Amino acid sequence: IEGNPTTLLYCPMGKTGELLIPKEVRWVENCAFIKTGLSKISFEEYDKEDPNYGQQLLEIGNGVAIQPYSSSSTYAVFTGGSLKEVNFPSHLKRLGTLTFNGLTAAGTKINFNMDAHLQDIGGLNFYGCTGIAELHLPSVDELGVAVCSNMTKTTTITFGKNGNLKEI
Repeated sequence: IEGNPTTLLYCPMGKTGELLIPKEVRWVENCAFIKTGLSKISFEEYDKEDPNYGQQLLEIGNGVAIQPYSSSSTYAVFTGGSLKEVNFPSHLKRLGTLTFNGLTAAGTKINFNMDAHLQDIGGLNFYGCTGIAELHLPSVDELGVAVCSNMTKTTTITFGKNGNLKEI
């Protein structure tokens, strides 16, 4: 990522290790991390004294509809067996459809800044993420269909306070 980035289209295939995404990124496209071997992805947090704090919101995935007979992991932003940790900032606004898919590494951690307030989490978001034992979400206004479907080894899912979520 160079210059004045606003959109992360993709991470180079084969990249391994850890990645810190600059706070200036506003959009992460579907398939951004496909065929990487990243173990940890973190998003830089705004300092509370920064004039952009609370003004610049982050969106993950574009909610693209899945085509019949295609692999849903083809469209996921975060997928694969090597990814063990994702850290989201307080300026996260939404997670599109199928943001996560098939995170199977045991002990996978999806960490949300609990000060975040998400407008929505798209459908099938954590589909087949058998590596996530616990999921602690910040306040959320709306959930898509089957957000936590097929998370067979997840024992705890919690939601933050002050969201407008009416039903699950």
